[in-house]
Formats: sequence, structure tokens, C-alpha cells
Amino acid sequence: MAGTEGKLPAIAGNGRLARNTLEKAIFHQSRRLVAEPVAALDVLLPSDLELEE
Repeated sequence: MAGTEGKLPAIAGNGRLARNTLEKAIFHQSRRLVAEPVAALDVLLPSDLELEE
């Protein structure tokens, strides 16, 4: 995508946003798993994401 620098500020940095969102979800999942030791280790729940509306 040569020549697109500075032309798409609305979508610039989405990779960082996605990574940060996933890292937060994994953090919240780990706290939930401490409280619920029998829960599945490979499942992220919507509550783990804590998405703002």
C-alpha cells in the first residue's frame, strides 16, 4: 500500500487496538479462571472482552 501513509487515519493502528484488546481479554480470562478453576482454559467469554458500547 505504497503512498497511503496519512490518508487513512481512521483505520491506522487497528492492529495495536486488536492486540491490546486481546491482551486485556486474556488478563480478564486469567482472573476469571482463578475464581472458576473448572472453567475451560481455551474459551474467552464476552465478559472477558469488556467491550464498551
